[in-house]
Amino acid sequence: MSMDDDSLETLDALIAGFLAGDTPFETLEARFSTVYLFLPDHAFPDVQTEVWYGVVHERVERTMPEPSPDQRRSGWRSVAELRAWLTDAVAIKPRVE
Repeated sequence: MSMDDDSLETLDALIAGFLAGDTPFETLEARFSTVYLFLPDHAFPDVQTEVWYGVVHERVERTMPEPSPDQRRSGWRSVAELRAWLTDAVAIKPRVE
């Protein structure tokens, strides 16, 4: 699959690549938001799936390599924390039938 495709499969490939260590955080951050924000409503099979990807998008957007204590108090997390959270989130991702 091409990373030029703007689809849920592209988002899944970005997540899988990041979790496998093949996709750097900077690539995930740049591509995930671009793809997610421009997907048409019909790209999501149901509201639960749309919400799941939306939460991932928000978490990616509030991640930086080394947040300061003040940034942490404002809701920022580290890349390692995102990776740990995303590992758990993928396990409960809605299944599309």
